[in-house]
Amino acid sequence: MKTCPECHKPVTVSLLYCTTCGADLSQPAKAKRERILLVLTPFFLILLAIALSVEAGIIDAVDNGMAFGGGLAMIYLFSALVFWLFAKVFKLPALAQSFWQAGLVSTVNFVVSVLLAFQLGELFGNDTIMAVGPVQYHFAVLETLAVIYLPVFLVGMLAVSARARISRFPESAPSPLFKVFYRYALVFIPVFMALLVFVVDAAQPAPRQAMVRARVLYELQAADLALQVVDEALASDETFAPLHYLKGITILDYPVEKYTSEDAVRHLERANELQPKVPARLYRLSMAYDREKNGAGAIATAIEATGLLPEDAFLWQYLGDLNMKYKRGPASVSAYKKALELTPNDPLLLNNLAYTMLELEMEMPQALEMARMSVELMPDRVFNLDTLAWAYYKNAQYPEALEIMNAIFAGRTEITPEIDFHYASILHAMGMLNSPLETFDKLLARPEVAADHHLFQQVYQARVAAEKAAAEKQQQTIATATEDVGSTESLPELNKDEITADKTPEQAEPDSSPINPPGEALDED
Repeated sequence: MKTCPECHKPVTVSLLYCTTCGADLSQPAKAKRERILLVLTPFFLILLAIALSVEAGIIDAVDNGMAFGGGLAMIYLFSALVFWLFAKVFKLPALAQSFWQAGLVSTVNFVVSVLLAFQLGELFGNDTIMAVGPVQYHFAVLETLAVIYLPVFLVGMLAVSARARISRFPESAPSPLFKVFYRYALVFIPVFMALLVFVVDAAQPAPRQAMVRARVLYELQAADLALQVVDEALASDETFAPLHYLKGITILDYPVEKYTSEDAVRHLERANELQPKVPARLYRLSMAYDREKNGAGAIATAIEATGLLPEDAFLWQYLGDLNMKYKRGPASVSAYKKALELTPNDPLLLNNLAYTMLELEMEMPQALEMARMSVELMPDRVFNLDTLAWAYYKNAQYPEALEIMNAIFAGRTEITPEIDFHYASILHAMGMLNSPLETFDKLLARPEVAADHHLFQQVYQARVAAEKAAAEKQQQTIATATEDVGSTESLPELNKDEITADKTPEQAEPDSSPINPPGEALDED
């Protein structure tokens, strides 16, 4: 007896096919070859992605190529695993090469589905982008891809199984036409998808065709090629707003030598003129203003975006970040509170709002409660633990603050200067910092502190306060010592007065008779 390599059932040695699953038992070398091919294909996908990335001029071609190839390899391996599970659970026919075929077909289908999703997104997404914010728009793109790819993925799995079945049992096909269809269905599916992509692309006008190509290149980080496609399209039609928008965000997001951030602002403003009141585009325009240090323009544009989508928490949080950056504390707190009303269980938002209120010294108990909620929702994170410790410190609960800080420093070697400053402040408040002036001087000398103007000011003010407290303490010590010395010098006189007061008048009156010196005789009459 021998074991079938597919279903692992015992089979008579003389048989050429398994009586249980129909697997071919006469070619063990073929099964070994297919398994080697299954293992080597992911490495081929990674190398292919790196080569194409270098050829396309993608930014950081090797690193990004490895990332893209790694993603395709994960899809390939996941698809092979899913097919193995389907074959085991639903008793689907499978050959040695079926797992390799399932992974490869699913990977090709994914690439074609992505292209089709971009096509359909450009065809039907104009109304979507007008009604949603930047985060929701990206989720809408992912949902479109999922709706396209998942059915194609499942049909591909069935096509691989059908090919295995028709290879083992050719007589199972009802007709020769079905036999050909079952055998090559796994090839027909990606070919059909590619034809659909071509038809949809050909049906769109030239600016939209250029928009799709440039968008794909933008997502692949091929910035130079994307800008080249956009420039050619804008030369023929300058009134297509999405092209101006795509050019603006490409300049902002990637290092491009040919253009500056001023060009990005100009194209984003032009997109807003051609198609106004689009929240996602206003958000990117606000980012461009912020890049140019135009705080008033950035905040005004963000306010316009929140006015168009008042239920978008992300836009309110972005507005709060902008206001905080440009020293508009109360406006920042107001924007954060509005975002918190929409997403009350967002730990990042709770942390940001709590820290902002602590810095402004507004509603300290409420800030402490929000910092606690952030840690409860997202535990064991340094950033919100630091906020919680700082909130305890601001509320004069120093032992609790020190306990949190000790938890932060336990097992961690790299701590930000801001956390070091908070730790020093807590120790100083508890009287546990031996030389506060030296500690704050070391913090001020760190390059990270010097680069952060706000943190530098905080450390400097803490140093000034510590120096003032040390001077007052020294003066108080000197004054106390002076009083002690004066009291010591007056002790003899004080004792003398006390002795005189204790004597009776007779004792206090001195003797009027002369006192003879020792050894002198008295005169006798």
